[in-house]
Amino acid sequence: MANNHILTAIFSFFNQDINAVDEDGYTKLSLAAYRGQEGIAKALIDKGADLDKQNRYGDTALIVAAYREQKGIAKALIDKGADLDKQNNSGDTPLSLAAYNGHEGIAKALIDKGADLDKQNNGGNTALIMAVSHGREGIAKALIDKGADLDKQNKTGDTALHVAQRYGKEGIVKALLDKGAALDKQNNSGVTVLSSEAFKRQNGITKLLEQAAVKKDAAFLDEMLAVIQKLPTPNPAP
Repeated sequence: MANNHILTAIFSFFNQDINAVDEDGYTKLSLAAYRGQEGIAKALIDKGADLDKQNRYGDTALIVAAYREQKGIAKALIDKGADLDKQNNSGDTPLSLAAYNGHEGIAKALIDKGADLDKQNNGGNTALIMAVSHGREGIAKALIDKGADLDKQNKTGDTALHVAQRYGKEGIVKALLDKGAALDKQNNSGVTVLSSEAFKRQNGITKLLEQAAVKKDAAFLDEMLAVIQKLPTPNPAP
């Protein structure tokens, strides 16, 4: 008898409007993602639930799953074609929130599936800047390797390199420099990584930046020398 009641409740749940929302705009799918109810979420996805419906905060089911590290639900949504780049009211995407929270498996799944790496939230922060600011080195390196814009600036003018230097993330600084991150980008205060207070502390990051600056200067001199060598030789004076 109890089993019959359970079956009746399940059938009633799925026969309701599948995309009905509660007072906060959550659909059944978004609530399942929030609660980690993977079986229900997958059943709703298979039944044709709206994957990209947003709640009052602008969150989709994928944004919720990425934020709360519901890997199975996130994968099911990604595989079914959920919008990877939908932004919530704060401008955050599934990728930026996965990066922020260090949910590496979800972040890499989104990156591999072609999520926009350089979308900026309301603060101008990209997924890379979010990963760097919270020390998510694995995610930061995955973004760098996949071609994220290293020199994109947020609302305060900081690049990922500014942020990595400020928070002492030496491994990320090295990864950024190895891929050619700009040393001369100024933030809104006119500060570059070579003129910052952090640079004056003379630590491992300072040495990495100094080496990168030397390489840049050497490359510039080599370039100028190559130009000079191509100039025509002046005729000797009679």
